[in-house]
Amino acid sequence: MVTATLAGAFAVAAWTLGSESFRPLADCNPPAGLRLAHRGWISEHPPNSLGALLDAVREGFAREMDVVLLADDEVAVFHDLDMLRLAGVDREIASVTSEELKSLRLQRVIDGRDYGSREPIPTLREVLRAVHAVDPDAWMYIDIKTSSSVPAAESDHRLAREALRTFRGSPAAALGRAIFGTGHPQVARTLADAMDELGVCLPRQLYFHPGSLPGGEYLALKTRASLRYTRAPIVGTHWKVWESHPELVAPLREDGFVLTAYGRSIAAVEASPLREVIDIVNVDVPGDELAGPGPEAEVSYRPRVGAYRLLVAATVCLGLCLLGTLSLAVVVLSGSRRGRARTS
Repeated sequence: MVTATLAGAFAVAAWTLGSESFRPLADCNPPAGLRLAHRGWISEHPPNSLGALLDAVREGFAREMDVVLLADDEVAVFHDLDMLRLAGVDREIASVTSEELKSLRLQRVIDGRDYGSREPIPTLREVLRAVHAVDPDAWMYIDIKTSSSVPAAESDHRLAREALRTFRGSPAAALGRAIFGTGHPQVARTLADAMDELGVCLPRQLYFHPGSLPGGEYLALKTRASLRYTRAPIVGTHWKVWESHPELVAPLREDGFVLTAYGRSIAAVEASPLREVIDIVNVDVPGDELAGPGPEAEVSYRPRVGAYRLLVAATVCLGLCLLGTLSLAVVVLSGSRRGRARTS
């Protein structure tokens, strides 16, 4: 029992460390230099509204949008799982049907900004159709907004598949200019499997939001274990993480990963020392650093390199303990056999 437990723990630790050499298959990635407007161009229209997403295209930006699953499996473009902050309705959006959504509106004032009117909450199907009519060549980023449950909820996996199915059934599918991303590794794996099943190759991103991982972002980026599991060729995180660990950037890029960063205004992005080595930037317009719910939620990042060092030390210790346990078992077994031989 002890040997089996040690062997299992050592195998997991060794697999994690061994993932550092993982390289992605990146044969359908977007062009480097792509600029995304985070939740649209939100200077005049609310985040994730059709107006904000169309303005992003007109300004020469690819649009980034968040998607959630409705009660009837229609996919809506909306950020929060609860509707109170953005729509003034005390309901989970998962309980709303697409028919009910037609009568609901985004708040006039969101995160302290007055947009002058209340705009409809669009579905992904509506956004794809409208943007394609304005610019069929425009790139988009579809962010799968999942619950925080571990393991991922069944509805999270269903959202990933329905979002992909909705895109495949739209006019935009002909050019395939869509990046699908999520911060949940299990859902990212579902996206990869679903694309394999459909025989399509679309860019996929796994991103790490500061504070969302027990072992820290450095451990995830250094070992690449999550990237290996999800087969994600695009890896993203907040600018603060990349700037805290610039030594991770070059190895990832050299091994074929596409790097993305979010959480800065256009001016701040251009001023970053890493601007030339980050392939895709997700900028906040007109300048709010959207951390999640809104600009008031400041992103804090505390580098935790110790978790990686602890993993290395634990792997060595587990290996030595396993070796010692096996050696002891061999000695005991040999002694037992010799004892039986003498008595016989």
